Amino acid sequence: MKLKTLLSGTAAMIVVGVAAIAGPASAGSVFGAASYNSSFNLNSDVQGSTSAGAAFDGTSYYTVSGGYDGSPIAKLNASGTITAGPTSTGLDFRSVFTNAAGNVFARAYADATIYEQSSFGVFSALTTLQGGLDDQEQVVLTSDGTHYVGNDNGVLQFWDLTGAVTGTVALGGSFDTGYPQGRSVSIFGNYALNYSNGVLSAYNLSTGALADQTTLVGAGTDFNSLYGQSYANGYFFVPTSGGNTFVGYKIDGGAAPEPAAWALMIGGFGLAGGALRRRRTAVAA
Repeated sequence: MKLKTLLSGTAAMIVVGVAAIAGPASAGSVFGAASYNSSFNLNSDVQGSTSAGAAFDGTSYYTVSGGYDGSPIAKLNASGTITAGPTSTGLDFRSVFTNAAGNVFARAYADATIYEQSSFGVFSALTTLQGGLDDQEQVVLTSDGTHYVGNDNGVLQFWDLTGAVTGTVALGGSFDTGYPQGRSVSIFGNYALNYSNGVLSAYNLSTGALADQTTLVGAGTDFNSLYGQSYANGYFFVPTSGGNTFVGYKIDGGAAPEPAAWALMIGGFGLAGGALRRRRTAVAA
């Protein structure tokens, strides 16, 4: 089943001001190469649903799909081969992510809850994100694990681990807010990653400025590929059009700052209040 969206009006969007701690990186300073070839696959073998993300807990990979309640999660070994699942969970996944301790978390469709996995395929509510977020929004953790980050159509939203809003940053560089890439985000050091039409872009988390771009050779460009894009264990993953394989591009080795840099940046967020444009979506079987 493919995910579809119904747009229902637009509202004025006010972006919260940010006091920048570090300026945007110069061109070529984030990625180590102008282009990358794929070098690793996650063979998730999930048919009939839309790939929603991939994560790594230090030992195993996890891939999730969305499109209906009970959408599946699969566990894979370091070689990218399934060792458990795909298993139905009761969640209609929109993202999956981990922290440094190897705990696995997820966000579901039209749900402000962050869920934590207690055993494979079993999730329970952990935190509720405040302030509202888009139904389809992909949510992940910052590199140091201190904040949640979501992409609401080109505006990054930040929450602390209690779910309290800490700030917003608008992505620049003519960011494509179209669905589905407008809902996707991954974190690479203190940069937000987003993929569209064969190009992977890095945005400064403090300012939202476009910092660098690279080409992912042969990466998928359809709905499924844009929707399930994820970063895990040094690889940027772009699902194939059928959704049963996450194709990995090894992008670490560039100049991504240490996670400690995020601690300096977060002090620059000044939450002054405002309203975010809301886009309501629906899932069709």
